[in-house]
Amino acid sequence: MTAALTVSSFLMPKLEKIPLKIYTGILMVTTVVFGTVWVISSQASPTADQFLVSNAGYLASRNDFSFMEDRYFSNCPYQLGMVLFYEIQIRLLNGLSDTIIYTQVINVIYLALAYLGLIILIGKLFGSKRIQIFSAITMLLSVQPVLYTTFVYAVIPGIANVIFALIFEIKYFETENRKKYLYAALSVFFMVFSIMIKTNNYIALIAIAGTAAVKFINRRKLSDVIYIIIMVLLSVNVLSVVASSYEKRSGKELGEAVPMTGYIAMGLSDPEGILGCNAMGWYSSIYTFTNHANNNYDAKKSSEVIAEAIKDRIHTFSSDYSYANDFFYEKNTSQWNEPSFASLCAALA
Repeated sequence: MTAALTVSSFLMPKLEKIPLKIYTGILMVTTVVFGTVWVISSQASPTADQFLVSNAGYLASRNDFSFMEDRYFSNCPYQLGMVLFYEIQIRLLNGLSDTIIYTQVINVIYLALAYLGLIILIGKLFGSKRIQIFSAITMLLSVQPVLYTTFVYAVIPGIANVIFALIFEIKYFETENRKKYLYAALSVFFMVFSIMIKTNNYIALIAIAGTAAVKFINRRKLSDVIYIIIMVLLSVNVLSVVASSYEKRSGKELGEAVPMTGYIAMGLSDPEGILGCNAMGWYSSIYTFTNHANNNYDAKKSSEVIAEAIKDRIHTFSSDYSYANDFFYEKNTSQWNEPSFASLCAALA
């Protein structure tokens, strides 16, 4: 990678003469070809949460809602947005023999679209063809995202939708005519859809809505406020609407969900070795599923236990700065390390 980028820097005067669309086209075609080859050759099957949501999507596409009786979806009703995403895909793929491979190929297509979006976004942010070319070459040489396409968990589709939500937000702010309302609507759509299929994208919502708020302070335009309010309201409520629709379709009512604060406690906890997670703040079911079960799935009682756990951890960190430093150092370095192993582990484990 470093060698390729070094050579590219020396050749940049010549490389800049080639139209950017050539680089973008090569990047997208190469991603689709190699991604499809990887998906077909790896024959990776979804496991754990991947299996639960993709299988539920398959069952729902057959009007079989037995999965709603699984405590998993009462604990995690936000996963039903992902179930709907895969249900739609499988319905559209009706009649094809191996729907999992096709959903993985859809991941590949989303990855190619994410790359296209990044090239566009980089152009808008930096206005430099040279940076766009370097970015295209970097993405072309990055194997990890391609390896990740077998991970059926809406991560890549979610990222792609976030990228286009940001692109259309920028276009909304750039445009003065009535077309700006179309761009605002598209930005809202992609943002809401990204959250529906992957709740991690609430982080992106904060960033995109925050950017719009800053623009409003400078521009003082009512349309900016309306844009922010609609985006936030739809994003916050979309998962509740999806969950209610599955309750109505299935005739089964979901139980009380695991309090989201349980995941905060999990991120502040020492490693428990659950599912091989031995790094600080990694996965553990102690304050999520286990705690909820121990409290007979009573969200209020579960929340009380979690609140005490978080309070204890904050006290531990504040009373031992050396331990706190070591904890967050290990947590961050283990999460933001070189991703080649994780891209294979997540996809094939």
